[in-house]
Amino acid sequence: ALGLSAYFLSGAFDCLDVKEPLTGASFPSQIGKQQLVATGVRRKFGQLKVYAVALYLEKSSRLWSDPAPTLKRFLNDAPGHCSLRIVVTSSLVTKHKLSEGLRESLKPRLLERLKSAEAEEVLESFATALTDGPALKRGTQLLFTLQQGNIHLQMGKYAADVKSKALVQALLAIYVDGKAVAPEFKDAIFKGLTRSF
Repeated sequence: ALGLSAYFLSGAFDCLDVKEPLTGASFPSQIGKQQLVATGVRRKFGQLKVYAVALYLEKSSRLWSDPAPTLKRFLNDAPGHCSLRIVVTSSLVTKHKLSEGLRESLKPRLLERLKSAEAEEVLESFATALTDGPALKRGTQLLFTLQQGNIHLQMGKYAADVKSKALVQALLAIYVDGKAVAPEFKDAIFKGLTRSF
C-alpha cells in the first residue's frame, strides 16, 4: 500500500521476492527455512530513508499464529529462529554512521540487561564487527542471523560473530519494543505473525 513504510507478507506472495514499497528494496520471501514476516523502513529526520529492513522467522516457530504474542515472549522465542536483513537505501550511510546509529538504539536496551561495563564491551564488539566489514553503499545487504547467544553478521563474503544473548535480544527490541525505531515495521511484524503455515 502506498504511503506505508511497512509491509507484511500474505500467503499469496510466498514464492516471490517482495519489494518494500517505499524504497523498492527487494527481499526474498524465504531465507533457508525462515519465512519473511514483514518489511519496513528506518528513517532519520522524518524523511531520509536510511535502510529497508525485513524480519525472517522459521516456519516451525511457535510465534506464528499466536493471536497476541507479548514482547517478552517474542524476545525469548525468536532468537535461534530468526534473522534481520537490512538493505542500505541512502548513499549517506557509512559503516561508522550505521554503527553509531545502532549503538545509540542498543545502549539503553543493553543497560536493561547488563551492567554498564559489560554493555560497553558488547557494544564495542558489535561496532568492530560492523566497521571491519566492507564499505557500505546504496544496495549493500547486511544479514544478521540471530542465534540464542550470538549474532552472525554477513555482508557479501565478509562474516563476523558477536557472542551475547543480551545483544541478540536488544537488537530485536530495537524493532519491536515500545520505543521501536520504525513503528510501522513493528506493527507489520505482529500483524504478519497472525498467519500460519
